[in-house]
Amino acid sequence: MHVSLVISAHNEGPSLSRTVQSCIDVLEDMHAEIVVADDASEDGSVEDVERSFPVVRTVRSATRCGASPTKAMGADAARGDVLVFLDGHTKPEPGSLRRLIEDVASADGQAIVTPRLLSLDVDRWSNDPLQAGHGYRLDLSTFDCGWLDSSDMTAVRVGRRRLYESPSLIGCAFAISRQLYDILWGMDRDMLCWGVEDLDFGLKCWLMGNRVLHDPDATVGHRFRESFDNYEVPSEHFFANQLRMARKNFTEGTWRQWLEFMSRRHLQVSEDVPESLWARAWLTFHRRKSSVEQERAYLHARRSRDEIWYARRFGLDWPHLSEFPESALFAVQELAGSGGPRPSPSPAPSGVPTLVLLSPPRNQTFAITGDALMPTVTAEARILGVSPDPTSTTDFHWTVQITFDSSACRHGPHRTINPPAITQTTRGTPLSIVFPLVRGGLLSIQVQATVNGRLLTARSQGLSIVGTNPPAGTLHAALPHDVLRRIARHESQCKQFDAQADGGTSGCPLFSGDNLGGVGVMQLTSPPPTDDQVWSWHANIDEGIRRLSSKVTSARAYPAQVQGTQRFRDLVTTFNAARVASGKPPVQVTVPAFSSSGFAVPVGALGQVELDAIRGFNGWGGRDAFGLPLHEFRVVLDATGGLVVDIPVGSNRGSTRWERVPAAARPQTFGDPDYVAHALAATPC
Repeated sequence: MHVSLVISAHNEGPSLSRTVQSCIDVLEDMHAEIVVADDASEDGSVEDVERSFPVVRTVRSATRCGASPTKAMGADAARGDVLVFLDGHTKPEPGSLRRLIEDVASADGQAIVTPRLLSLDVDRWSNDPLQAGHGYRLDLSTFDCGWLDSSDMTAVRVGRRRLYESPSLIGCAFAISRQLYDILWGMDRDMLCWGVEDLDFGLKCWLMGNRVLHDPDATVGHRFRESFDNYEVPSEHFFANQLRMARKNFTEGTWRQWLEFMSRRHLQVSEDVPESLWARAWLTFHRRKSSVEQERAYLHARRSRDEIWYARRFGLDWPHLSEFPESALFAVQELAGSGGPRPSPSPAPSGVPTLVLLSPPRNQTFAITGDALMPTVTAEARILGVSPDPTSTTDFHWTVQITFDSSACRHGPHRTINPPAITQTTRGTPLSIVFPLVRGGLLSIQVQATVNGRLLTARSQGLSIVGTNPPAGTLHAALPHDVLRRIARHESQCKQFDAQADGGTSGCPLFSGDNLGGVGVMQLTSPPPTDDQVWSWHANIDEGIRRLSSKVTSARAYPAQVQGTQRFRDLVTTFNAARVASGKPPVQVTVPAFSSSGFAVPVGALGQVELDAIRGFNGWGGRDAFGLPLHEFRVVLDATGGLVVDIPVGSNRGSTRWERVPAAARPQTFGDPDYVAHALAATPC
């Protein structure tokens, strides 16, 4: 299980480096990447981290964007299956990060897990165990929140541990599976500055059929403060965030009643403030209305609970069914879990056009076929909020992009494969996407349309294309002989992708365990494989066939290369001088050609050319006595280093002998010293 610690930061000063060091100190033997997501810090704190901790990756926003978009930016950069979010002024206690990660696994990745939070003294960098916070409550009518003790929450058994159900989430420290994070649409990228982003994320979790769980035995210190000392929070930004949270999570009747209540509550018109704070917040909210409507449509189409259920579950005074006219309500059912019926999404406000990407649905995975053909992907968008529906007569401008970073894969090199974007315009929808190249990775689909003078944009979320390992029979037929089939078995276990052979799927090609970038069925390493050879097993084995053939050519040429070296000529001169000294005539000495059998014979009958070509497939590492690459066979030399020459009786010509190079005589740090024997012992694919 891969883990990412995502630390969000803005002008944290020395606390940021201390937070990173504290995480490293308590990770113990756990492998986890650390990603610092920087929200345009100007105090040098991120530069200090980059200098002091080369292992830490940083992603940075050039302009101030706020707490929620920064967390989302960090999550985008993270590669882990489990994400642990921490603020840039936190200190986890020993064992706590491991415990949070184990809790996520025990909950099958279907819950957010929070620790016990202690007050952190940043000057002493010590946690105060006497100031501890546990769960978090949320009032839906005002979005007021506050601490709960363990005794105020419902205890649940998760694995062998006793955890507690928290009504909401405080965002300074929590753990979540990547899968659940994506299902929840992630942290809101359009919330501003600071405020309610964690409450919003926790509420989404509950309404989507999952839970927020508290582990009192996992402890993280956090710097709490009564006012902001490193940035300002405009009031209209805070209330605009509340508007986004309410609009996304409330059904229509609740939304309208909450809106009326809050607008009256914040009506603050005076000579100094000629327009109300709430009016300014509404205008701020409306500038990013399209993204909130897109997320709302997604959430309401997939969630299994609503705010009425939430109020009943956690004993809230509002909202209740009796407070709404029947026409304003959705059908509400008490649901035990995510398996129940889901409410339909509410319509967009009348007259406000919204562009929604209906398909592919969020987090869908498409697979390259077992015959290395790209999947069929259909994208469909719709314009909401305008009557009559203009979708069929509107021009939609599509941009489709695949991106892949192999460093996120096991043993993957630092390499990206990002084919050119596909751009296309359609009148109405849907769009059938035809991919010109066989590629996998993250798939993004963006669609734009202009409606009533407004440019609308919708984007996909969490899409990916994975590879499929070739069917056993298909791969067997594609490889022309058993030697290549045995090499494929030895190199990759007959797999192009890091998954089960014969039909398994994975988002990662199979990279070589030596971390040298070898990939696919034939583990092509040098020269580096092309993008086609990374993602198409057909292209991979075609190159493997070609490379073995080129090694055959090189093997045939090797004896003549030996004979052409100055070292060989010197040894012949020495050999003949010894003969003349002993009264024998000199002879012409040649290097015999390798024997050849072709590959269509039993492995025990393979000739020297074929055996040497197999060696060459793994690489001719080391040097022979003549300064040439060390092949599978070498010229026999006597104990003094002289040539051993066979001369027929009465002939003036002689030839050297060949011997197999023992594995022990090969470089032990290059390839497999006994590669030929190991490859030929493998079962053919």
